Amino acid sequence: MSFGDPEEVVKTFFEASVYNTLDSFDFDEAFNELGGYIYQKLAGHGLLSLEDFIEEEETINGNNSESLESFTVDTDYVYISSDEIYNVVMEYKYKKFREEFADKEAFKNLLKIHEDISTYSGNTVTENVLLMDRVIHAQHVTGDVFEDYFNPDDIRADVEREYKEMMNGEI
Repeated sequence: MSFGDPEEVVKTFFEASVYNTLDSFDFDEAFNELGGYIYQKLAGHGLLSLEDFIEEEETINGNNSESLESFTVDTDYVYISSDEIYNVVMEYKYKKFREEFADKEAFKNLLKIHEDISTYSGNTVTENVLLMDRVIHAQHVTGDVFEDYFNPDDIRADVEREYKEMMNGEI
């Protein structure tokens, strides 16, 4: 099953919770889908490897090594290419991002969630629910783990309202 987007994953999870069908919820697919967004967030903030950071930067901004041409050196003794300068700039950006974000509690928690999703191997329903709750809480606290911000509380309230209406015969 493909959910389509993170908001749909969260909505489907809340529906499974309210309707007591968590045992049939596709946690594998949910963590696979949400894990990619968490990876992007961490990589883009310099909290994974330098290679991950550069890949994410280039996905967002492209490889701008050509724009560094004026900084190149080409003499009989020294040659410094725009790619070499680009790599130095990216290493510096990576270091500055790491310094800024590595000690922030929200990012520490997100890194732990990323590690848990990366090593996920079909845990019990209870363990899966707890991990999903941590993912949802990360979105709630930071507000922008996933593209197109959504508020998990609003989604949960909508699902619970629909359930109550159904139980009261209004739907």
